[in-house]
Amino acid sequence: MQKILTCPKSEVADFYYKSKINLYNFTIFDMAPRLGTCYIWNETEGKKGSSEVASGVYNFIDKKQKEGTVEFVFYSDNPTSQNKNRYVFSMYLLASTKYRVKITHRYLEVGHTQMEVDSMHAAIEKSVKKKEIFSIEEWYSYILDAKKNGKHRNDPAVKYTIEKVGETYENLDFKPLAHFDPAKPGIVSIKYNYNSNPIEVNVKDKRGRPVNLTTYTPGSAYNAKFPLAENKIKDLKDLIRSVE
Repeated sequence: MQKILTCPKSEVADFYYKSKINLYNFTIFDMAPRLGTCYIWNETEGKKGSSEVASGVYNFIDKKQKEGTVEFVFYSDNPTSQNKNRYVFSMYLLASTKYRVKITHRYLEVGHTQMEVDSMHAAIEKSVKKKEIFSIEEWYSYILDAKKNGKHRNDPAVKYTIEKVGETYENLDFKPLAHFDPAKPGIVSIKYNYNSNPIEVNVKDKRGRPVNLTTYTPGSAYNAKFPLAENKIKDLKDLIRSVE
């Protein structure tokens, strides 16, 4: 996930001391078509945690399996709050069973986590350097145009696209599922290093109401938008007056 983007954005000194709206960008880079997808939401639409990450990946798997993809291999760094937790793995179990696809997630060695998405983030940050941005829609435009402002690892074929929460996908609630359909037992194969033998963990033998993963649909993660803090609303109003 990219570092927090803020809106509005300006180099003017008054902006530095004011609270602004936080914008989050979770990015997936598809190596085959050389396509980067940015899942974007602001702080009123979601948090910066496992539900948001799982929702973006689930949306990506859903779209790709409709195109005929039957196996997925994901690479990421190691933050447990976002990429390595039971909520993300519950999503993988659901997607694997529901769509009949094979999913592997490989965590890169600490200190060696440079990936294509980092190049995407760098290109986006470069495209908005010394730029003034006064709306979230402007952020969308700069992100889509970031590739045009410089080569991405000397690869002109790379393209960026945007998925907007609430429009093209939704933040979903991937609670750890207590029990799986006995006809589709949930097995997770884990390796702690490259040379070790995989450990198979059967996650179906849990107490609770049985869940048929072939028909299960996760609900929304949040029932309403998150309100902005009073001091942030005040600062935003001050910024509006300063640019009028």
